[in-house]
Amino acid sequence: MQRADWVGISLISRIEFLVFSGLSQSDRDLFQQFLQRVEVIGLAASDSTLIESIIEMRQQYQLKLPDAMIAAIDLQNSVSLVTRDQGFTKVRDLTVISW
Repeated sequence: MQRADWVGISLISRIEFLVFSGLSQSDRDLFQQFLQRVEVIGLAASDSTLIESIIEMRQQYQLKLPDAMIAAIDLQNSVSLVTRDQGFTKVRDLTVISW
C-alpha cells in the first residue's frame, strides 16, 4: 500500500473497525493515524446510483448490508478492495486483493 497512488477506506469500514470489541487504546490511536493519511469515502443520501448499486449487491450476491455498501462504493470508485474476507471474491467486476 505504500506504493499506491491513492488509498481510501469506506465510512462503513471505519465504523466496523472502531466498534470491534477487542481494540486497545493503542489500536485506536494507530487507526486514527491511518485515517489522517487516507481518504474516507462516505455515502450521501442524494447518491441514488450508489444506493441502487448497494441494493443490487445485497440482492445479487446475498452480502451483508455493510459488505454490499463496501463493494458498491469500491465499484463506483473503480478501486481494488484489500481484505481478508473471501466473501467479496464472488462479486463480479470487483478487484479483490487478499490480505
